[in-house]
This record gives sequence, structure tokens and C-alpha cells, in this order.
Amino acid sequence: MSRILILEDESTIAGEMATYLRAKGLSCEVAYDGEMFLKLREREEYDIYLLDINVPKINGLGICTAIRAKIGRAHV
Repeated sequence: MSRILILEDESTIAGEMATYLRAKGLSCEVAYDGEMFLKLREREEYDIYLLDINVPKINGLGICTAIRAKIGRAHV
């Protein structure tokens, strides 16, 4: 089963996305800000990230930068 981590600060949108994905048989969790996203990502492995750009603490572009930096170090 694919695991998805959603970064979305609007609770209604996040809830609708999670409900839809779960109905399709996917496992997903929601982070409501960038810091929460990174903490969840450290604890679990995910197959897909769905990112909102404008979220509190660390925005979606900052999250992309952090993921790319970590992947780059892992492959060196």
C-alpha cells in the first residue's frame, strides 16, 4: 500500500484530500505546517509527498529544498 504525506494548512482541504485518498485504498497522514511535516517524515517512510506551497513555519518550497539536500547527502 502506498503511503502519502500531505502538507496542507487548511484543515477542510486536508481532510477532503485524506478522505479521498483513503477511499482509494491509500494510507496517508497530514501535516499542517512544515515543521510537523519534517517530524513525520523522520519517523516514517512515505512514497509520495503532496505539498502546499504557502504553509506556516517552513513553506512547501523550503520542504523541497530540505528533502533534496537530504537525498543528495544520502547518495554521496
